[in-house]
Amino acid sequence: MDKEVTLNALETSISNLAGMVKEGFDVVDDRFDGVERRLDLLEQGQRVLEQGQEEIKLRLSNKANQIDLDETNKRLGVVEDKLGINNFEF
Repeated sequence: MDKEVTLNALETSISNLAGMVKEGFDVVDDRFDGVERRLDLLEQGQRVLEQGQEEIKLRLSNKANQIDLDETNKRLGVVEDKLGINNFEF
């Protein structure tokens, strides 16, 4: 009878231990799901930032071209004034 009680106690202990391990894995699974959701949000935010960065680069490039064009027009105006052809039209 002593062995039977010991086997029953052992089976109960193993069953309890298995339940505790399962609960632990369930908690870890839930946490990983939360981490995955957060990573998805971070990746989405990164894509938005990268798109905004590309738009800023394009605007800066266009602005640099406009500044170059404005500077060239000023210099051309000076040359035209010196040549007396400031009203010259194409």
